Amino acid sequence: MPFQSIAWPIAVLAGVLGFIWLIQRLVRFGRQMTPLSVRQATRLRVVQSVALDSHRRVVLLAYDERECLVLVGGGADLVLQPFAPAGGDAT
Repeated sequence: MPFQSIAWPIAVLAGVLGFIWLIQRLVRFGRQMTPLSVRQATRLRVVQSVALDSHRRVVLLAYDERECLVLVGGGADLVLQPFAPAGGDAT
């Protein structure tokens, strides 16, 4: 079997594998380069969490400029303080 008949399929296979590798790298790089505005668009976040015992936990949630205190775990979840302006008293 001459060398040229083997070299062509090997070159095509190497090209296809190189193209797949390049696409994979571009997709991975694209995920890391999400715009800052998209990453900061998270409106709901956990500000603080305190464990009361092995089953229950009190969680302070922030949503936009408002905060909510929630008791989670045990038999049911309970809202201790509804959403109030952050850093202020509920009115």
